[in-house]
Amino acid sequence: MKINWLALVESTACTLCILCCFLSYYVYSLLVLLGYVVPFLLYYVLKRFHEESFLVFLFLATCFLSSTTLSAIILFKMWMVFPILLFSFVLSYKIIELDYLMKKSRKMPKIVEVKN
Repeated sequence: MKINWLALVESTACTLCILCCFLSYYVYSLLVLLGYVVPFLLYYVLKRFHEESFLVFLFLATCFLSSTTLSAIILFKMWMVFPILLFSFVLSYKIIELDYLMKKSRKMPKIVEVKN
C-alpha cells in the first residue's frame, strides 16, 4: 500500500497543532491564526501538484476542522480535547485511504462487454 506522504505529514501537523494548544494555553491565538492562514497557502501548492480537486477540498476541510477544534478547546476549557484528537486522526487516515483508493481505481483496467 502506497502512502501519500504529504497528506500524512499534514495530518500529523494538524494533530500536533491541537496537542500544542492543549499543552500551551497561552499561544493558542497564534496556532489558530496559523491554522486558518496555512491551509490557503497549501491549497495553491496542492492544487498545482494534484489533479484531484476533491482531495484538495477534503484536505482543506481537515485543516479548517483542526483550526476550529483549537477554538472549541479554548471555549470549552479543554475537556473534550482527547475525543477531538481521535476524530482528527481518524479523519486524516480516511483522507489518506481515499487518496490511495482513487489512485488504485485509475490503474484498474476497464472491462468492456462486447455484443455481437
